[in-house]
Amino acid sequence: MALEKPERFIITCYGHNTASELTRGKYYWSNKLFTDERFPLEKHASYKRVIEPVEFDHHCSTEDVVNEWRRRELLRPTYEDALYFGVQQHEAYARRPWIFLHHPVDAPGSGCTGSFPRYIVLYSFNGMRVIDLYVDDGWIKFCLFAGIRVEN
Repeated sequence: MALEKPERFIITCYGHNTASELTRGKYYWSNKLFTDERFPLEKHASYKRVIEPVEFDHHCSTEDVVNEWRRRELLRPTYEDALYFGVQQHEAYARRPWIFLHHPVDAPGSGCTGSFPRYIVLYSFNGMRVIDLYVDDGWIKFCLFAGIRVEN
């Protein structure tokens, strides 16, 4: 069962590039696969987005998360949302990992041939911020999943 979590986070998307957002995020570690080519950010006027966490009381699948988004009328986040959230809301992922199930980005596996669909994960390790890419292999119950709330 998904747990209700009314907390929301506002981010501002402002059209910089991925490299500058990684610098602004002051990450202790970031996956070397984060490049402007793989995660291009387009220039645009700034706008606000509402990020709403989805939480489960059990291990879950991506399909479970997508179904819960539908039930709550949330939209799928973008990788842009993840990059800006990482810079602007670092306290939110200080205690628990946040998974951004944006449209997956194909990226090579470590020590493997081929590439795999991956998603951005933000977390903190001993107080040090990390931005990484994870392959969808099911998700543990400790994670929070970012959904986008459209408000009129």
